[in-house]
Amino acid sequence: ERRLSEEESEQVRKQLLENWNFNGDYWEPLDNKSPKPTIFLMDDNIEQSDKQEIEKSIKENVKTDKIFVIAEDRIDYEIEIEQLSIDLYETIICDKTFGWVVYGSHESTTAFGGDFLIDKVNQIFENRKDKLNKWEQNW
Repeated sequence: ERRLSEEESEQVRKQLLENWNFNGDYWEPLDNKSPKPTIFLMDDNIEQSDKQEIEKSIKENVKTDKIFVIAEDRIDYEIEIEQLSIDLYETIICDKTFGWVVYGSHESTTAFGGDFLIDKVNQIFENRKDKLNKWEQNW
């Protein structure tokens, strides 16, 4: 992993704001900000096998070997896509196209943006549609 310089971090954050209306604060589903479609799940409803399928789909659909990890604490990184994990806390990930995002909140939700990701999550949860876009705190 490589920590982004302040200038690089600002550029990535500017693109996230322009493309996803993500300003480093709360995002989907905590704050309805995205100008594009998103889908979310409570983390308790995402099985390990679901995470692996989603991560595999990202790796197959992304045409770059590096992704950005942009965190609430402003310690932002670029990592190899092989290090990808969708276990996120107040963090958003994307690549240099800004065509897809995954956002993990402090409220134990994970939101997905980008056509291929939404399609993949819908496919994985075909038999569990009741879990999609449903806020249910289990604590």
